[in-house]
Amino acid sequence: MKKPTMTDADVVAALAEWESGGRVHSICARFGISVATLYGLRKRFSGMDASVIKRIRELEAEKFRLAKLVSVLEEETKILEEIHDNHLLNDVKFAPSLA
Repeated sequence: MKKPTMTDADVVAALAEWESGGRVHSICARFGISVATLYGLRKRFSGMDASVIKRIRELEAEKFRLAKLVSVLEEETKILEEIHDNHLLNDVKFAPSLA
């Protein structure tokens, strides 16, 4: 996950300045972000304070970590199933006949 370049306080400050009538391009220049980034921040974080934004980012990082863990476990499960299937096939192939 890409590390955010703006702190939570910066996001709140940029959005507050924009809501109070600041010019979009001057806000973007001051914080070093693009206009699209500012609009995206407004869409995601408008009306929130810094503590809520921090909690959202923590939860997103946790979600990313858990998703990665799930994908690793799914891959390990597939490998174990293949080993199990191959082991069963080998047992059937080389089992002594009962007749």
